[in-house]
Parts: sequence; structure tokens; C-alpha cells
Amino acid sequence: MINEQVLLIANFIPLTYLVLDGHFGNNNALQMAQQVNLHIISKLRHDSALYIPYQNPDPNRRSRRKYGNKLDYCNIPDAYLCKSSFEEDIKTDIYQTTLLHKEFAQALNIVILVKTNLKTNARS
Repeated sequence: MINEQVLLIANFIPLTYLVLDGHFGNNNALQMAQQVNLHIISKLRHDSALYIPYQNPDPNRRSRRKYGNKLDYCNIPDAYLCKSSFEEDIKTDIYQTTLLHKEFAQALNIVILVKTNLKTNARS
């Protein structure tokens, strides 16, 4: 399906990215986009199990550990914070990093938006 669409559109508009609904935030859609040399932009579930890549490999072990600690959405490391902005009583933090997901074949470039109501401390 995507091959035919890319062939029709690519003659008129050079394509780099494929933007899809959150329903397509899975490995099958990623592989489909990569087959036609596109990068996918999609939403993941808010409770997706994302892992920090393991940083301290033991040179004496044959099998290398790939997954580090699971990302805690309530305590995202400040090293991943790219931008903070305030609009009235809402604080928006934008985090960006490369993380791993066990259902995807490669590392994912992840952007997380955290909005905090400064009056009630409610987060989304």
C-alpha cells in the first residue's frame, strides 16, 4: 500500500517523513516506512515501556546487556530536558533522547511533553 502511494507522490514532492496516527506507533509501521526510505513520526502509548540504553558493558561477558533502567515518567532525568516554557499557570517541559523499546528493532528518538498545572500540580 505505502509503496504505491510513495511512487505517486514522490515524483512531485520529495518525501522524508511519514506522519501517522498513534495507532501506527508500532514496529510493523516502522518497518513499512523504512522499506520506502522514510522516517516515521508517530505517537506511542502514554504508558509505553521505554528503556535507557545500558551504559556500562562488562568486557568479560560474551552477551552484552542492551537494556538499562526503565524510564520513570514521573522522574525523567534532567539531562534529557531540552526546553521549558510557561504560559499562564501551565509549565511545559520538552524532553528528547534516544531510548529503547523491546518491541522495536532499533533505538527510537523519543520526545516527551510534560505539562504541569502550577496551581494544582496535576501533570499530563
